[in-house]
Amino acid sequence: LKKDSSLIPFLDMLKFNNVKYAIVTSSSRPPVEIALKKLNLNKYFDLIYSMDDFDFIKSKCDLYKIIGDKYKNNKILIIEDSLRGITNAYESNIGSVIAYAGCDGLLKNNSKYFNFVRDKVIKIAYNFDDICYFIGF
Repeated sequence: LKKDSSLIPFLDMLKFNNVKYAIVTSSSRPPVEIALKKLNLNKYFDLIYSMDDFDFIKSKCDLYKIIGDKYKNNKILIIEDSLRGITNAYESNIGSVIAYAGCDGLLKNNSKYFNFVRDKVIKIAYNFDDICYFIGF
């Protein structure tokens, strides 16, 4: 596990500006909580939605649609770091999608992935400072 050095300032900025945020994952809850604790990030996330929280979820796209219905009166920005996640977020059509290409460099040296993702997202971010700048903080 690696943590982007711009993550903590990003999360602090969201809290300071009273922006609600959550983790939405197709993983089960226990591994997510373990990872957050290991990275000392557990204090930043009050809302975690996992596959464990809902019955009859077939994919993360379904999970995004449920979250979209739950927060339908809000602007939703999805930050995803995997090709499958980006595709599911895009296909859920609940909000704008940012591709995060940070720690693992998902898109840095792979033009095939870059071209696939480019048409599905509003921004490709290489760190959380990019996202702050993009959303105007």
